[in-house]
Amino acid sequence: MLHYSSVNSPYRSSQNLRIASYLHRLGSMLERGADHLLQKEMRMSFMQVMILLSVQRCAATQQQEIVRILGLTPGAVSRHLDVLVSEGSATRVINPKNRRQHLISVTAKGAEKIENAFVILERSLSTILGVLSRAEKKALEDSLLKIVRIMEQKENGCTSQADTD
Repeated sequence: MLHYSSVNSPYRSSQNLRIASYLHRLGSMLERGADHLLQKEMRMSFMQVMILLSVQRCAATQQQEIVRILGLTPGAVSRHLDVLVSEGSATRVINPKNRRQHLISVTAKGAEKIENAFVILERSLSTILGVLSRAEKKALEDSLLKIVRIMEQKENGCTSQADTD
C-alpha cells in the first residue's frame, strides 16, 4: 500500500491532502466492493440502491435532484431509473406542473430492496470496520458527518434528518 507520507511529494507536507486522498481511495474501494457484492447477491448495482435511497431519504422526487445529490450525469440517472422502473422498484411520472420534469418515487418492492441491500452491506462493513473499537467508530462517524455537513452547506445540498440520528 502506498503511504503518502513516505513519498517525496506535496502529500508529505499536507495532512489535508493526505486525508482527502485517503477518503477518495476508501470511497472508491467501498463503492467497488459494494457494487460487486450487490450485483452478486441481488443483481442490482450499488448506484441503483443509492438512487432508491436518495429518493426515499431526501425526498428527491425530481430526476434532476437525483443528478445533483449523487453527482451523476442525467443520462446515467435515466439509464438506472429505466432499470428500476422496469423491475417495479420505482415509478417515474411526468410532473403535471412542469412537463419537462419527472417525479420519482420508491415502490414497496424498491423499499424492500433497500432493506435487503442494507443487510448485505452491513454484514460486509461489519467485517471491514470490525478493526475499530466502538469509540473509534463513533469518533470517525462524528468527524465524517461534520465534514459532510460543511460540504453540503457549500453545495447547498440535501441533508437528511435520518443522518442526524
